[in-house]
Amino acid sequence: MVICMTTGSSEADQKPSQASSKRRSTLVALAVVVCALAAAVGGYALGASSGEDLDAASRSGQAAGEQQGRVEGTKAGRKIGLKQGRKAAYKPAYKKAYDSSYKKALDGG
Repeated sequence: MVICMTTGSSEADQKPSQASSKRRSTLVALAVVVCALAAAVGGYALGASSGEDLDAASRSGQAAGEQQGRVEGTKAGRKIGLKQGRKAAYKPAYKKAYDSSYKKALDGG
């Protein structure tokens, strides 16, 4: 910025300085916008390039969850099925085995 020391300076002498200042402000604002745009594009590119890793991790996690669910479901189902099977079959099987053993014992062997 130029300061005029003469008392006879006119407004025409100061206008190039104001125009230069305005141009400089515009260039600074444009540079800030360009930098922000470059950062946004770089962030998008970085995020898009790591999307395959997220998909692979998601598939891996889903497979592990299905395997764990299968194991836990089988364990719970086996426990319930065993309980119901014993309840349904034990009494008739016990009676048949008891009667058979009793007959053997009475017959002598």
